[in-house]
Amino acid sequence: MTWNLSDKNNYLTGMLVLICKDRNIDSTDKKMIRLMADDLGFNHYFVDQSIDEIKERKFIIEEPPEFSSLEIAEAFIRDAIRFAFIDHALHLYELEWLSSIAAKNKLSVQWFFLEIEYFLKNNNYDQDRIFEIRKYVEPVFH
Repeated sequence: MTWNLSDKNNYLTGMLVLICKDRNIDSTDKKMIRLMADDLGFNHYFVDQSIDEIKERKFIIEEPPEFSSLEIAEAFIRDAIRFAFIDHALHLYELEWLSSIAAKNKLSVQWFFLEIEYFLKNNNYDQDRIFEIRKYVEPVFH
């Protein structure tokens, strides 16, 4: 599958908005965003600037991203669920954001909640686990 620039941008932007939803951006969030940005081919300077802008509330897009394929949307939701649970909790604002993305990409509510349940049952909290996105992008080396 070929990713277009819009999908890559939507993926990263959607995750950046997600990390600000619980109003606490910590070093683990930054580490995970940088790892994901590596997979997408974005440089860390761009990512760091984006994080700073979000922290200062200069750059927040509330429109849920729409992806070009169902596979990319599903990968995003799976990665975002993992991301949201970094602090071992799914906050209401995170849940609302993710469910709006699922709906915009025509993923059923049942599928969405089954993905959360699957995550919780399998204890996929490991930060070093490979992102779903890696199944769909070509490796980028810096």
